[in-house]
Amino acid sequence: SSSASSASSSASESAPDLARAIASLQREAADAYDARDFERASDALSSLMALEPSNEIWLEGRAQVYVDASRFRDAIDDYTSLLARAGAGPTAENAGARARYLANRALAHEGEKSWQRALEDDDAALALASDGGFLPDPYVLNSRGSVKSQLGDYAGARDDFLESYDLFQQSKGFRSASGVRSTPRLDGAVYAASNAALALAQLGTDDARATRELRDVARRAPNVADARAALAAVLYAGGETAAAEDAW
Repeated sequence: SSSASSASSSASESAPDLARAIASLQREAADAYDARDFERASDALSSLMALEPSNEIWLEGRAQVYVDASRFRDAIDDYTSLLARAGAGPTAENAGARARYLANRALAHEGEKSWQRALEDDDAALALASDGGFLPDPYVLNSRGSVKSQLGDYAGARDDFLESYDLFQQSKGFRSASGVRSTPRLDGAVYAASNAALALAQLGTDDARATRELRDVARRAPNVADARAALAAVLYAGGETAAAEDAW
């Protein structure tokens, strides 16, 4: 009886200590991340994982820190672990989580220039989102378009960029069970439009239209350097040297 009472007292004392330790490490991870001290942030998240090994939030947070730190192989390993934990259950929540992990792992593969693996993960993420009843995420479509461009599939890339543009215009993305959209930013539409115009320029099938689209993007978002450079290249190739210099 005395032993049971002692154990109960010890447990009641350790719970507040654990909560304080978790809160302290959370603050440390957040402060380090804000300061772009990714090593300290990842160390704090690793410590949180040791305290709460079943809490996927810490593992997902560390994976994101690894991406930002350009530690892409470590990020891929963490996202692979998250996918293994998520399993393949039929619920919409599970499908949404797996889609998110796959999309983020695809970005890590992009960092390693593993374009085919990135494409496979983006494809799987979009398929899972659809199966789970989610709307397509325009960010993932835009990322997949970029991967297709790297693989030389400019027509497929343009299709993805145009669909991404349409969805950004509607402020649509993954929708949670509560109806909250995860991608409500319209600014992404400008970059999707820029990428679509670039893909058309790379296709070389309609230079006049590519030029019009690039001019439109350059006017709407003069800070998008890639669009200005592409516009200058298209104009120069068409013999419009002065206009090309102005665009550049």
